[in-house]
Amino acid sequence: MDLSAINPVLLIAALIAAATPVLLAALGELVVERSGVLNLGVEGMMILGACAGFIAAVETGSPTMGFAVAALAGAVLAAVFALLTQVLLANQVASGLAEGEIASDEDLQGMNFYLEGLTGEIPQ
Repeated sequence: MDLSAINPVLLIAALIAAATPVLLAALGELVVERSGVLNLGVEGMMILGACAGFIAAVETGSPTMGFAVAALAGAVLAAVFALLTQVLLANQVASGLAEGEIASDEDLQGMNFYLEGLTGEIPQ
């Protein structure tokens, strides 16, 4: 691989663009951590929101509807976490990790099912 062909300015711009969602999630988790709640399922919430928003935007043709559905999907998963940890007093670490893993796996299966319906084949 010829590394001299990589433009450093474009590389830094791509790195900043790719790191922004993770940085925002980390900032949100930092605020939540100050209140004494450890939510390790933030990544699952982001993935669930992104997949739900993508499907809603494609089906409705409205990016605004996609954004609203993404926010609603993340809020529903956050409410499930709050119910488990604050009402039922479940372990925050175990609940957050389980929520993140379940959301990630279900989103992968759901996106494969959705894309298979659009294209007729499962993406590799």
